[in-house]
Amino acid sequence: MDNYSSYYYKRKTQKNKAYLSVIITGIIIISAFLGIISFTSNLNRSERYSTSIGLNCYLISLGTFDDLNSATIFADNVRVKGGAGYIYKNKSYNVVVSLYFEDKQAKTVMNTLIEKGEKANIIILSLPEIVHGFLEDEDKERLQSSISCLKNAVQSIYELSNSFDAGTVTSREVKQNLKKINEEIINEYEKNKSLKAFKNEKLKFFNDIFFKIAVGINEVMIVDNLKAKDLRFLNIDMCILSMLI
Repeated sequence: MDNYSSYYYKRKTQKNKAYLSVIITGIIIISAFLGIISFTSNLNRSERYSTSIGLNCYLISLGTFDDLNSATIFADNVRVKGGAGYIYKNKSYNVVVSLYFEDKQAKTVMNTLIEKGEKANIIILSLPEIVHGFLEDEDKERLQSSISCLKNAVQSIYELSNSFDAGTVTSREVKQNLKKINEEIINEYEKNKSLKAFKNEKLKFFNDIFFKIAVGINEVMIVDNLKAKDLRFLNIDMCILSMLI
């Protein structure tokens, strides 16, 4: 009887261990399944996200130099003649006179300059697509809002410089418009900062650019004898800053 009881106990213990193993395995499978559901649910709230500023900038360059000093001397002469005189460093130093958003218009201006004996060429800046990992809805909305703000500011100042050059707006009106554009940029800057823990690195980077643009606009606004070339210079700088995003 003792032997039988011992056998029965061992058999029962083995059965219990088997049941316990099945239960534990079941719990692991269910946990994994719930984890997949949770992850899928999170994807719905935080999906992979990409967007684009959607602008190509065509810079008209009149001179390319190996050293900054030569480029600076040439840029000063360009500014005397009414060009932007912006020095854009790529592999070399390019002196940029103007900017356009349409390829056809840029080519027309370049050909006109070439006919006048200038060594003009076009530098194309394609503002990059912004690709991200998983973003929360709040971050996506802020990011899209920042992109729209930057794009509108670049285009508004472009149109403003053309109107000023054509004589259809006064210096006073230009500064009033610049003030409005700057207020929109500063407002966007503050909204990005207000995000909880300001957790998205791309939005922090946008704010660095917004800050630089706001400083640039303020510098133009305090110019006494404002010229269209000052707005062009600012506009080119904004496009090049946008390339860094």
